[in-house]
Amino acid sequence: MVSASAHAKFILCGEHFVVHGGHCVAMPASCFSVRAIYEPSETFGVRCIFPPHAAAEFSQDELLGLEAQASDLVLRTMHMLGDSVDRLACTIQSDIPVGQGAGSSSALCHAIIEGLLRYRKWPESNAHYLEWLSRALENGWHGPVSGVDNAVVAHRVPMIFKDCIWRRLNVAAPFHFLVGSTGGRQEGKRGFVELRRLKKHEPSVYRRFMLASDDAALMAASALEAGDFNRLGDAFLLSQSVLARIHASTPKIDDAVRVAFELGAAAKLTGAGGGGFVIATARWGQLETLQKAWESIGVQSVRRLTLEPSHFG
Repeated sequence: MVSASAHAKFILCGEHFVVHGGHCVAMPASCFSVRAIYEPSETFGVRCIFPPHAAAEFSQDELLGLEAQASDLVLRTMHMLGDSVDRLACTIQSDIPVGQGAGSSSALCHAIIEGLLRYRKWPESNAHYLEWLSRALENGWHGPVSGVDNAVVAHRVPMIFKDCIWRRLNVAAPFHFLVGSTGGRQEGKRGFVELRRLKKHEPSVYRRFMLASDDAALMAASALEAGDFNRLGDAFLLSQSVLARIHASTPKIDDAVRVAFELGAAAKLTGAGGGGFVIATARWGQLETLQKAWESIGVQSVRRLTLEPSHFG
């Protein structure tokens, strides 16, 4: 038996606009993960073990559909690697909420690819190669993607990303975050459609929003590298205000953002929006209070994350 795992990811600033060539800041999230397990079998097969909350969010037919998609991804990976389909069983275990903005698709692609490479005893692949393979696999599955999710999942470092070029962020001090789901699957098309409409019919507004999103992402990157908690909070609030203007926010997201603000933290949606995860940056002493407050208004799957200082040459 051979396995490989991948962590989730969360975008701090720049979602939606990164698809249009803007800057984006994102980080890995070890609080959620997916694991692909390969072992010999008499026949080819893929089985998914879903987290308990999946039964409440998806119908049985939808869960079977997700399992069929996972099977197709394994077959696509074999084809992409020039491998033959033979007696092989793959089990997918994941607690990453699907369609919530946590990078479940990219993490799944990464785990499937790395696990198959290990099972076939191919030479150990570096993170850049795995990033490229997982992006190619996800492009074939979902259509063109920005690549930021694939990069963060493969390299497992906080980064600033633009046009498939990224730089690792040297975090200067511990930063604490709270993430949680506002429920429902993300309806990111609202934001994408509005951005396309603005680009075509109101280019001056589109440029203004793009510049504001870029300002937020660059501010977030500089805050992390300077250890400036307040500046990161300002970046979150600026980013959220822009995302709300392109209709990516929802009343439940707005409630979570408001509650965080009232408790001295800063929060925003993360990912495509229209539902799904919110993320807050808060001081250590605020996390427990904020978590209880979020859970009291129905925010689910709440997890704490810490970006530790990183020093490298």
